[in-house]
Amino acid sequence: MKAQKKIRKKIVVIGDGKIEDIVTKETDVERKRIDDIEEVAKYKDIDEIVICEKIPNDKDINFLLYLFEKLKKNVVFSPSIIQNSCLKKSTAI
Repeated sequence: MKAQKKIRKKIVVIGDGKIEDIVTKETDVERKRIDDIEEVAKYKDIDEIVICEKIPNDKDINFLLYLFEKLKKNVVFSPSIIQNSCLKKSTAI
């Protein structure tokens, strides 16, 4: 008899942005603030990292790049970041 278990994804969300458009209800989500990026290095059993907020600090961006390479995890940028960036650029023109 086969065990019938659903595969649950574990996702760490960095930032306070919306994730409803990219995450399903069955997903185990842990949110971290931009200030607490270093804590993401402690997670060993995550499947994906979702960036939901613009990261203003170069040190944090460099740390995230190092971490993504080390953990070999999928990184997803929330569409809200891209939309907000495009809106700011179009209003500045």
